[in-house]
Amino acid sequence: MFTFKAGLSKDRVPDIQVKTISDGIFSVTPNEDLKPGEYLLTFEAMGGNGCDFGIKQ
Repeated sequence: MFTFKAGLSKDRVPDIQVKTISDGIFSVTPNEDLKPGEYLLTFEAMGGNGCDFGIKQ
């Protein structure tokens, strides 16, 4: 038997602060340096569209 859980676990999501700049424009700032790896910034309200980026050492 297999089970599937949608979404991301809390240990894979960095702690961030989101600030509204103006209508539809936001500032997203991590509360600590991001570890090297691949990241995706997405807003579910936008149909899952997003921007991916990487952090290198």
